[in-house]
Amino acid sequence: MSLSPARQHRLRVQAEQAAREG
Repeated sequence: MSLSPARQHRLRVQAEQAAREG
């Protein structure tokens, strides 16, 4: 697993926020 949990969590949060924005 190259992507650390913290990084994956941030990406998931960012994706969710983007979806919420529009």
